[in-house]
Amino acid sequence: MTSRKRTLDSECWRAVGHIEAGQSITDIAAFFGIHHSIISRLWKQFQTTQTVVRRPVGGRPRVTTHAEDRYIAIVAKRNRRATSTRVTSMVTAFIGYRTDLHIFKRGSVTVVRYLDEVLEPIVRLHAAAVGPTFVFMDNNARSHRADIVDDYLESEGIARMA
Repeated sequence: MTSRKRTLDSECWRAVGHIEAGQSITDIAAFFGIHHSIISRLWKQFQTTQTVVRRPVGGRPRVTTHAEDRYIAIVAKRNRRATSTRVTSMVTAFIGYRTDLHIFKRGSVTVVRYLDEVLEPIVRLHAAAVGPTFVFMDNNARSHRADIVDDYLESEGIARMA
């Protein structure tokens, strides 16, 4: 197994079976190709809970990776006087995340145009790519807050920031 790879439940149960059969933890770790501490923690969990299946973790899902967290800490330490807004802008510039600006060709922005040119082709697809944690934020313009827009976002299952 490679590093940072989640061990399958079936492999965990097999490892527990090997321990119960009398094999040493180091031999089992070598057999599965993982560090002996993983097998040791697995055995300790089995002795405590009588299961090796991990429970789902509650709370909000992570937005940044551990590497990005380390980078944020480094940027904040290098620039002690930088505000949180400035650190955020430096990190987003490094990560390469940006929001594209949609420019309307001609005429005024009506509700129907906003639905056809922004919500349908851009927001809906982006919301599907991000997943259930996606929250849509607009600028409270009249065309953005119309009832038809609310109905459309609700029908697509897109949450809107209040």
